[in-house]
Amino acid sequence: MLVARKIIDLLEHDAMPEEAGLELVRGGKKKHHIEERAIDKFLRSYKPEDRLLKKTLVTQIEQSPLYIESAQDIAGSFRFGWNRGMAMKLETMIRGRWSAWLNILSNQRFDASTDVIPECPFSMFDGAEQVKKMLSKCMDQAYSSGYSGHDFMEWLGYSIGLAWFEKPNVDERTWRHWYETFDISLMLLYPSDYLSTFLIDYSGQSGVAGYYPTPLNVTMAIARMLGAAGEEDQERRAESAFEPCLGAGAMLLPSDSLNLVGADFNPAMVKAACIQSFLYQPWLLYVPHPIIGLHFSEQEMRINRYFEFDVNTRIYLGDSLLGEYVAPTDIFSESKERVDIYVHPLDLEKNSALKWEPEFMTIPWSEMPAEMKWEIVKAQVRNLKFEVMVSNPPFGNTNKYTMEQIRKYQESNQVFLSRRKFWLDELDNLPHPHTEEMIDHAMKLIEEKTGQLAFF
Repeated sequence: MLVARKIIDLLEHDAMPEEAGLELVRGGKKKHHIEERAIDKFLRSYKPEDRLLKKTLVTQIEQSPLYIESAQDIAGSFRFGWNRGMAMKLETMIRGRWSAWLNILSNQRFDASTDVIPECPFSMFDGAEQVKKMLSKCMDQAYSSGYSGHDFMEWLGYSIGLAWFEKPNVDERTWRHWYETFDISLMLLYPSDYLSTFLIDYSGQSGVAGYYPTPLNVTMAIARMLGAAGEEDQERRAESAFEPCLGAGAMLLPSDSLNLVGADFNPAMVKAACIQSFLYQPWLLYVPHPIIGLHFSEQEMRINRYFEFDVNTRIYLGDSLLGEYVAPTDIFSESKERVDIYVHPLDLEKNSALKWEPEFMTIPWSEMPAEMKWEIVKAQVRNLKFEVMVSNPPFGNTNKYTMEQIRKYQESNQVFLSRRKFWLDELDNLPHPHTEEMIDHAMKLIEEKTGQLAFF
């Protein structure tokens, strides 16, 4: 973490690399840590005017409610989210997606003509070996002490302060090794799908539940085929995209959409996807409220794309064949509170729009309490279809539990639909509870305009 801190110090004090103790690499005469070489290259690409702008954006990040002051030493690294503030400032200095997204959230509006989303140049090669070497060093000590890749992932997610993670139970020696070896700036400098490979190499996930991650170059090609957002096609930023077999997020990481939803039934994958979306796609990890231009129609001012109102993240844990998930209520909280999320659930009893159908069919909209209207809108929005669905489903047979649940739901849905048909038929034969009131109102209007009594 020392190198990452040096980057921030350089920007904040307008210093050059030599002043912070980062000597230039010239002709290969000196050996330097891979982190220092990468940072030196990054700093040399800055222009003076860029530094002034970045300093302003970093100040805005520090004022965000998500910001947590960085740990100054290892003693401070035992608290939840101790590395979040530094990571957000680094990302803002290197790229600026977090600052752009927080600005959109603050304005509660996205305007494709004015809101600039910094590019994130993903690559399988540029700097990837440097990051992999760093991760390998992190695991050398862990293995010798009897820990696994899952323990390191837990440490990494806990350091960022994500709700899925808890403080890992590792010895002080291993904790110190990770604190001194891991530098998040490398992953930010060279965007790639690192954790898919990490899960295979260090967590034994290869082949588990059919997990064979899609190579990043393939997902990048798929993103291009779906239509990358460009200067002449910014409306694609608002297209809703769903990945039901998210993995570590490789399929959505290259996406240009700002309206993303992802889910997976493997907790390790969900955790990895949360970390990588924090680094590269903030709008997949954190959406605290709907945005005009993304989730609301700009012209009609109505919700026209899927949006989940009960949680502030769009990464869910659960079975996409059933459409049943859970998610933390607050992705940046240490709270363990989880909420049920249903995305087009197979079980019709869990379809929130159908639950509100009796009220919607019998109470005039103008007379509904505002709270009820809001709940009905939320429920109906969840039945909207995604504009894009992209996935590489796992290999293998469907597990027995899911198959059994599908069978049960097919039977219970038949019963539910029969009850619903009977209720709708009865409703058609009954006068609307407000019919008499509506007739009286119409008669009064006619009388006012014509001066004559109206008879029906």
